[in-house]
Amino acid sequence: MVNDDWRPDRWERERPSKDSVHEALEPETAFELLADRRRRQLLAQLAQDGTGTQSTVDELARTLAEKQSKTEATHSVEDVKILLHHNHLPKLADAGVVQYDPQDGIVVPTATVEPLAAVSVTERES
Repeated sequence: MVNDDWRPDRWERERPSKDSVHEALEPETAFELLADRRRRQLLAQLAQDGTGTQSTVDELARTLAEKQSKTEATHSVEDVKILLHHNHLPKLADAGVVQYDPQDGIVVPTATVEPLAAVSVTERES
């Protein structure tokens, strides 16, 4: 998951507003997507990678499995891959947050991923 256009100043840019999430998604949909801890972790990873950056389910599963904290139940990379493929990615694709090709295992975040991930982080920090 190498993003060739990554820059250190990327973190200094202004965070998307909560209003931009409301423009892209119905509130009920946003709440449903943010309700699951692992999906919030996935959204954060996709936002970090950047809109339009292509990833594979294998790469995302490996990254998320590595980030599991010692206090949560650990899942193998294969377990995380199954959860992503059957649960999280289809929900995000149905909401238009990602483009997901289950046949090839390709995931591409849309512009909606960054404001949705920002709301998740903002709420957690509040």
